[in-house]
Amino acid sequence: IASPLEGATPPERLRQLNYIYFYSELSVPDSGFGHGLGKLDSALNSDLEWLREQSKMLLQAAAWQEKDRDPDRLIRGSLLKEAEAWLASRPVTAPDITDLQRAYLDASRQAEDKEAEVIRRQLAERERLLAEAEAAQQRAQEAQEAREAAQQREAEHAKAVVRRTLVGLGASLVLAAIAGWFGWTAEIRNQELISQKSKLSLAHQRLSTEMELRIAPFGSKAYAIPKHWYKLATTNAASIGFIEVRDQGKVRELGSGFVITGKALHPSWGDEKLFVTAQHIAIDGEDRIVRFPAISGDRATKLGKQLWVGTPQDQYVEGQGIDISILRIEGRLPLGVKSVDAVSDLDISEWKQVEFQNNGDTVKEAVAEPMPLLALGGTTLQKWEDPAKMPTLSLTLSLSKALGRAHQGADKIIFTDSTTIGSSGSPVFDASNGKVVAVLQIGTLAPNSGSGLDFSGGTTMRVLMEAIRKSFDLETAPIVPKMESSSSTLR
Repeated sequence: IASPLEGATPPERLRQLNYIYFYSELSVPDSGFGHGLGKLDSALNSDLEWLREQSKMLLQAAAWQEKDRDPDRLIRGSLLKEAEAWLASRPVTAPDITDLQRAYLDASRQAEDKEAEVIRRQLAERERLLAEAEAAQQRAQEAQEAREAAQQREAEHAKAVVRRTLVGLGASLVLAAIAGWFGWTAEIRNQELISQKSKLSLAHQRLSTEMELRIAPFGSKAYAIPKHWYKLATTNAASIGFIEVRDQGKVRELGSGFVITGKALHPSWGDEKLFVTAQHIAIDGEDRIVRFPAISGDRATKLGKQLWVGTPQDQYVEGQGIDISILRIEGRLPLGVKSVDAVSDLDISEWKQVEFQNNGDTVKEAVAEPMPLLALGGTTLQKWEDPAKMPTLSLTLSLSKALGRAHQGADKIIFTDSTTIGSSGSPVFDASNGKVVAVLQIGTLAPNSGSGLDFSGGTTMRVLMEAIRKSFDLETAPIVPKMESSSSTLR
């Protein structure tokens, strides 16, 4: 017979977790031997592992709900499959999941299916284009074979006619004339094919040309650009995009950027193609599109939300911090667009700082060893005051020389100025190895007045990747303190 444990007190933690009343207790609802036996049976048959996973899933769903159902907090891939298998294995005695948990899993599945559909369509489009190219090549080959067969039939028919109607020397002369005519037409067609192949070969040769570029003396030294600078420019031009930020149908911001494969910046981003630009260009919450002038200047590709931003908008100060934004590409990229994946690990933390003059408008002198740089992006010399009259950006290769570093919330590489408004977000390449070394952001306010050197600058890829790594470690974007604005201006 169940009765109270007179004078016996179970441990506090055990009493809170597993205390079941097998005797009737007026102050405890559903107490008594029958109810207690049912509770004991339920406890012994509970799947604790399943309940722990339910608690974990509830925390994830609550965090998602708290962040306004941010898609980045959804689960994908193998984690989603495991969660769906967990739900399917719910024991009969286990409580049902909450509406929030179900909404969280449904949203995760929808996002996964949407991404899979995008990939499927891209693969299908690729297969379609390859099939069309192969079909066109097959049709061209069949047409050529048909022409050659027709020529052969015509030649044999002509010979037969001559043999039946002419004899002796007259027949020989006619046959020679006919054979000469067909030989001449065949030679013309052969020369046309050779000419087409030669044009393709010459075009490839021009793109692969090694051309030395020597720059006039800078201070006391001249410096040379390595031979592959031309190939570097023509190859990477296919990755450069001109970004437009629209507000109520009008272009409010205009700048440059480039496509990169995510894992070149952080392993967790995998093979996804991302768009890198200056953060002050890609202001969040606006309609953003990008055009690729070297591929198809008229076609616009829609950009998605900011995947990562160096300095949050509410903490941003002009020219300071890590002024870089990484965006997802929502639309389909035009055929031929490439990604810049060769990233430099250049460390400028030990470089000397440049000495600024005239409130920072110019720098006094070069303080680093000669290091040739190439900036590839858009530039315009037009003034832009009316949003309805958008200026035209020109794809421009700008030659520069490293001058040193400046600390503006984070180290920035400073180099001779050769860019204009519209170049913000351009990749800056190390001409010695072809790797992208920095993202251009700032430049001199006004043309040089004779008191110093005009300059441009930007955040190095090393600083960017370190900031991305830290943000993944901390699960939040790095916070950059506010600083006084410099005299440099955004590009």
